[in-house]
Amino acid sequence: MDFLDNIVLPQSAHHMELLRGLLSITLIILIPYLSVLTGSLIFSILYLKKKKTSNNNYNYRFAKELIDLSTFNKSVAFGFGVIPFISAIFAYAQLLDKTSSYLPYYVSVAFVFFLIALLFIYTYKYAFHLKDIFNFVSTEKIQSEADESTEEEFEKYSSAANRIFKKFAGWGLLFLLIADYKLISSIQLSLNPGLWEPNPGFWSVLFSIPALVNFFNFLIVSLALTSIIVLYVYFRPNSIYKRNNDEYLSFVKQFALKSSLLFSLFVPVVIVLNILVLPTVALTNAVFLISLIAIILVLITGNYLYIMMKEGHLKYVPAATYVFILVIALIIFKNEYAFESATKKHFVVLATNYEEYSQKLKAELGGKEKTVSGEEIYKTRCMACHRFETKLVGPPHLKVLPKYEGKEDKLIKFILNPVKVDPAYPSMPNQGLKPNEAKAVADYMLKVYEEKKKK
Repeated sequence: MDFLDNIVLPQSAHHMELLRGLLSITLIILIPYLSVLTGSLIFSILYLKKKKTSNNNYNYRFAKELIDLSTFNKSVAFGFGVIPFISAIFAYAQLLDKTSSYLPYYVSVAFVFFLIALLFIYTYKYAFHLKDIFNFVSTEKIQSEADESTEEEFEKYSSAANRIFKKFAGWGLLFLLIADYKLISSIQLSLNPGLWEPNPGFWSVLFSIPALVNFFNFLIVSLALTSIIVLYVYFRPNSIYKRNNDEYLSFVKQFALKSSLLFSLFVPVVIVLNILVLPTVALTNAVFLISLIAIILVLITGNYLYIMMKEGHLKYVPAATYVFILVIALIIFKNEYAFESATKKHFVVLATNYEEYSQKLKAELGGKEKTVSGEEIYKTRCMACHRFETKLVGPPHLKVLPKYEGKEDKLIKFILNPVKVDPAYPSMPNQGLKPNEAKAVADYMLKVYEEKKKK
């Protein structure tokens, strides 16, 4: 898959922020779609199996409607699955350029399994409907109105449809779960820079504790979301499914309320487990705050579901659905904030690489390469608040620079994104410097510091 390396271009800091925003939007589309597709397929297979042990014909009917729920249109799979998957591959390839991480390739593997899963799932869906057609056209009618060869051909196609129907559901679920697992494990790998270099290997990523924990979390959220979506589709105001008979609607209502309440109760535990397996570098105040808000909203959803189950009415269905969808969005945003924190240092490297690439390109095109003077920037911007030996608005640099000896990258990162350190001094405002300008200033400051230290 060398083509991924060939299409990557150096990007400015501004463009990388846009790419990160695009990745967030992509995952907000892709993850819920995969969740509903996975959950509906699991429930469809379970209810299909229940038909064999129960005389209730509603099991078979509900199994068919469940798979139709997430595959009602081919364009849905393309718009919510294929395009976001491709976008995620290229976004990760761009954002993790200059690392030895195989993460974009892992997402590509997940995409291939997803495409195979779609083939099986849609075949299962159409075989489901084809089986209904063969059941509708009874053998007796064929015998009375057709010759022997027509009857044999009918039996041949009926048997073939039945074989496809039984096998393809299981194969579709298998390939879909592999795709889900590879995607989730790749997202977790993106949050841990310590595993980017050296590359940990395919199997290390596949069976890591964070990958296993978060895949379990994904399944719980998928089953909860699917159950709530079923509740919304069947019982929202003006739903076409309300035309079904009361007995069947009662059957669906019982499933949707019980399963949505059961699985949503596990979601707060899922959120806490996700935080526990995050690397320290990915933990920020925003991650904890978003997680807390998500847990509160899950409890509100659970309260809606419990009231509806206890009192027997469904007037809170839209509210419960919208709140839980917001929970899913917050969980994804939480991971994206963690990704932002985990990639800050690497983004400085990419921004510096872009500056070098830009200067080189200008030189090749006949432009003059602009020399960045750290001394000039220091005297025009930094000296308004700082001196090396004297306390001014900020602390003297001879006092703070010792902690940056041998840690120039840390100093550059602070200059690009200053944070309050000493409560005795005000926060340093962001100077809006480019990465190469920040590096030039850091070089100058450390050079002057070394000269003054020797005196």
